[in-house]
Amino acid sequence: NLFPRPFSGSHDGQFERQTYIPDVVAGMADGCVDAIIFTEAYIMRQDFLYRLNVAGYKHHTAHWLTGDMSLGKQTNGGCFIASKWPIHRSEYLDYSDDALGGQDAVARKGVGYAKITKSHGGHSKTYHVAGTHMQASWEKLEHITEWEKLRMRGAQEASRFLRALPIPPNEPLIIGGDLNSDKYARPDETKKLMKEIMDAVEPKAVPGSPLYSYDSFHNPLVGSTGMFLDGDGHLYDYVLYSQKYAIPTTSSSEVVRAQAPQSFPSCMRSTVRLYPSHVDATGDLCQTVWTLKDLSDHYPIIGRFDYSPI
Repeated sequence: NLFPRPFSGSHDGQFERQTYIPDVVAGMADGCVDAIIFTEAYIMRQDFLYRLNVAGYKHHTAHWLTGDMSLGKQTNGGCFIASKWPIHRSEYLDYSDDALGGQDAVARKGVGYAKITKSHGGHSKTYHVAGTHMQASWEKLEHITEWEKLRMRGAQEASRFLRALPIPPNEPLIIGGDLNSDKYARPDETKKLMKEIMDAVEPKAVPGSPLYSYDSFHNPLVGSTGMFLDGDGHLYDYVLYSQKYAIPTTSSSEVVRAQAPQSFPSCMRSTVRLYPSHVDATGDLCQTVWTLKDLSDHYPIIGRFDYSPI
């Protein structure tokens, strides 16, 4: 989750943080990250895709970042996949239902898909990867049931979309993203969502993995815009595999606190309210400067799936 909301909504180091993200993610899991599912890619540095290419992710579904902004939508769906290996096919589906309120109501949220072939040591294997970002609940207590129904309808749409694709049953389908459902606070809903999305399963967490991907205890970016700061930690982000397709020999999940190698200054508030462009931390338009190391308000999830021999 890149956390780069439009500048008209907030200033929280969107461009500064993106400077570090490609190299930091590429270095995770001992440099063995094959593909990345990005969410909330609403705005990006002009050189972000170039930095991904340099980091080894030369294949991506960047065209998902653009599209029809009609029907009151102000931002794209913010979901795309980057890969070290060739992407042979990609598709995207907009969810039919809009969010019930908040910033999600103006985003073209949906589910994306990429068909990726990995080759190594004389072997090749095709992987099917899907990424999504479900609608968030904007009221902490009110109307939770309606938000759950909204996410469930999105999960059902995602499942129909993926079932219609020509995915052989002996090939893997890996699904990831921000489900906006906390398995600690709403375990029943989270299980139902995973079940609905192609009978998906969450791998066991590796020993020592942090509990939360949205961590208000340690990450200063959580609640930096005044939203969702309830003093609790949450797990909203997941990497799953579908039981309807190839089952990995082993699998695991790990929450990782993604941080830059050194601290960097970021403008967190402009002197001009709702200023629509980037504001440099050293410029006259910057009213409040924070020193950051965290790269998003969400921590990334590493999913490890063994489909030997590759």
